[in-house]
Amino acid sequence: EEAKKASCPLNELDNILADFYTTHFREDGVEAFYASKERVIQEMAKEASVMLVNSIEAFVNKDVKQAHEVIVKDDVVDNLFETIKNELIAMIHKNPDVGDQAMDLLMVAKYLERIGDHASDISELAIQLADLPPIEQLPDVEAMAKETMVMLIQGLEAYVERDYEKAEKVIAHDDVIDDLFDRVKQELIEII
Repeated sequence: EEAKKASCPLNELDNILADFYTTHFREDGVEAFYASKERVIQEMAKEASVMLVNSIEAFVNKDVKQAHEVIVKDDVVDNLFETIKNELIAMIHKNPDVGDQAMDLLMVAKYLERIGDHASDISELAIQLADLPPIEQLPDVEAMAKETMVMLIQGLEAYVERDYEKAEKVIAHDDVIDDLFDRVKQELIEII
């Protein structure tokens, strides 16, 4: 269990998000916003990432209880998104000069909210498929989950570091996910 936790990409997430704040959002107007919001984006990223991992585990293991827990967590991420959106709107009204930064942050928050939605969708499928006879293992589904987490972490790193080359690599890495998806579709077609 300890080895599993040590190798989990989520363990890197806290360090990346801490760098995110110290590197990117220590400019006029934005620093005070973060101080007052207790790192809502960090909480969103962690919740959405945990939801993604747990939804895949629920799907692979046909764990209905875990799938329901993920679905409930979606409301947490949605509420965090609404909180950050409302605070950013208020911040822009107070100081229009931070509008670009606020919009960047809003987009990051929206992407994290969408990750939570996708995790919830995967969990809903896990519940629907839980009572069906098991199909053969699809290792590419687990590989897709792992590669997706890697992309999430590397994408956050690229954003935090404002590293264009790293961002381009993350974008290109999406082809790996697309290839895995095509393989899973083909495997499912062959099973049917």
